[in-house]
Amino acid sequence: WLNELIKKKKKFTTESLFDNFLKLENDILNKNDVIQVQPIIFEQKNLFEDFEEIHKCDALKKSIEFLDSNLAEKFTRHLTGNQFFPHNMFITKKSFFLKYCEVIFPWLEKCFEYCKNKDLCKDYNLRLPAFLAERFTSFWFSEFNNRGVLSYARLGRFHLSNNINRFVNSTKLPFTFYQYPTIHRY
Repeated sequence: WLNELIKKKKKFTTESLFDNFLKLENDILNKNDVIQVQPIIFEQKNLFEDFEEIHKCDALKKSIEFLDSNLAEKFTRHLTGNQFFPHNMFITKKSFFLKYCEVIFPWLEKCFEYCKNKDLCKDYNLRLPAFLAERFTSFWFSEFNNRGVLSYARLGRFHLSNNINRFVNSTKLPFTFYQYPTIHRY
């Protein structure tokens, strides 16, 4: 009986994290090139409008100029859409991550210089380059065909599952401030 009690208590430990998610034979890791958090879908605005409404500057539009033309066109198309994968959270294979880093960090350097020169990094926008990176990361990994999505909200001690999140947008619930991927399916 003690072993059974211990198993129940270990449900949300790092050991159970490995047992349930990070093991090599996990289907979600083997089937997907990238795993992103559950997207936010805007009903009455696109990603450009949302960014400008929150940050009240043109940094996102200007940042597109720092990308090569092919990537800039795709990024612009993504930003005119309404689906956003937030939090810069993803799991991907090493080769995809290295390519992502080769693109995003030189681009972020240019974005930071622009923000610094225009004195945009103040008050709420102190982390403006990080907010730009969040939009770019959402775009970059949404280009992959083999994608998986995990939920990322926890309500107190209750973990919201991917199944529940099909019906309820967990980011809109009160007290969902502990956010990280939910790995247990109920």
